[in-house]
Amino acid sequence: MLKYKVRTAFLTKSVLRYCDHCNFSVPDEYDKYRWLEDSDHVRFNVLNDLLLTIERGSGDKFFVFDMFRFLSVEWGDYFLGDLNDAETKAQRIVEYFEVYKSNYSNLNWSLTECATGVTLSNPISQMNHISKYEDLMLFYLARSSMLNCIDDNADVEVMMPFSRDYHIDIVNLSHGVGFDNRCASIFVHKTKEQVQNNERLIVSSSNCNIQTYEMMMAAAHCIPFELLDVNSLSFTIGVSPKTLQRQLKKDNLSLRLIVNNEKTNRAKKILRINDGNVKKTAYDCGYTNPSGLAKSLNRM
Repeated sequence: MLKYKVRTAFLTKSVLRYCDHCNFSVPDEYDKYRWLEDSDHVRFNVLNDLLLTIERGSGDKFFVFDMFRFLSVEWGDYFLGDLNDAETKAQRIVEYFEVYKSNYSNLNWSLTECATGVTLSNPISQMNHISKYEDLMLFYLARSSMLNCIDDNADVEVMMPFSRDYHIDIVNLSHGVGFDNRCASIFVHKTKEQVQNNERLIVSSSNCNIQTYEMMMAAAHCIPFELLDVNSLSFTIGVSPKTLQRQLKKDNLSLRLIVNNEKTNRAKKILRINDGNVKKTAYDCGYTNPSGLAKSLNRM
């Protein structure tokens, strides 16, 4: 079974829009993500690397909170629009997890339940930039999902791994944040009625609907057009071409066909965005002239 962690391209694209808004110049390597559909997937740490690039380039390690404010409506509409009208915070956090897990990412966030509440957590927190941003996004999106519930004053206990200094500004987001926990977690108390009735909120385990083909495409999306081939895609996944093809055969997929489809679709999409300008499309695909792009497509 293929194990490749991905998330929706929407998050990366929205952060790139934030960079445009702030006139912050990002490396050209991120331009390829602008062509993607919001529902496409990319490697999970593309977003984390982009956020680290912004932090280092701007010299502002607290920029992420300004970014959250700027993107709050956009992220709310995208991630929370699919939620039903759950009345309590505990119900809302369960719904948020189910929607996110089934459609937007296959990251290892987990949801557990006890008699008094539910806990959403990131069980693999490590002291690095990936963990820091993962924890903050977990906190921010989960908190946003619980707005405007009937039990608006219900207790929510937030725990962050490592010291207060490491998450220095998160105290501005919520009261009652704890530190030095073994992982990032959010515990949401059930209402008195839910506890008294022994109500179970997690009906079944949430299954990830992200299939092998989508994981492969997520990896392909991260490779520059002119470098995308069977070998580079296998390297990105982390296995040899033979091993990868053997795994894909179980799902009736072809490694070479995946590469060819991605290159063709990407070139068509960029050509459409460029209003049929072949020269600009060739440049956006990494070629100095149209003939280079034509040769690449003809070899498929």
